[in-house]
Amino acid sequence: NTATVSAEAAQILDTLAENINNLDDRLNVIAQAGREQSETVNSVADSIESIAAQAEQQQKLSQQLESIVTDINGGCDSLLVSIGEFRLRSHEKSAEVVAKAAASAEVVSMDMRRAESFIETFIRSNPFIELVYITDARGRQVSHNIWNKDVKSANDASSVGSDWGTREWFKNPARTGETYISDIYRSVASDSFCFTVSIPVKSQDGILKGIFAADINFADMLNI
Repeated sequence: NTATVSAEAAQILDTLAENINNLDDRLNVIAQAGREQSETVNSVADSIESIAAQAEQQQKLSQQLESIVTDINGGCDSLLVSIGEFRLRSHEKSAEVVAKAAASAEVVSMDMRRAESFIETFIRSNPFIELVYITDARGRQVSHNIWNKDVKSANDASSVGSDWGTREWFKNPARTGETYISDIYRSVASDSFCFTVSIPVKSQDGILKGIFAADINFADMLNI
């Protein structure tokens, strides 16, 4: 009996040892899977960090590029504005064209219906002109804003009655009786570089009746 019990105990111990070995193998498999999962998670985390770093770098590069473009545009603006302080032959040609319109019977009549109809045709014939407007002798605008239809599709009365008496484009020709040509500026309406030509409108006996002003597109003027 003692031998039988010993044999059974030995068999049980063998079975227990085998089960422990199997459990150990399974634990090793689980541990390996855990390590692989951890590596996978770490790899994904590293990838996310790398993507975030690249996105941050891309944003910085975009900001640098935007800054460079802004500097270039600013430099171009400054260059064109400085050019505007000089007078080219094209300035003179555009002033001559505007002077003829200012001396027309329709404009001199200061009848705005006649004058504005004439100016519509005048702008169509001279597409380098963006806008024309007329003031009275005190500087108050008496005409609509008469637009080149490539800039704005319709004329408007938004500035009728506005007092431009303190503006240089009004004061200078009103005081001197001569044509005034402004420096270059960027047009609010078209975002193009423009300059203004303003000319006294006089009666036959030389009395100032108003100022005829035209905004000229600088780039288009160079093709005159």
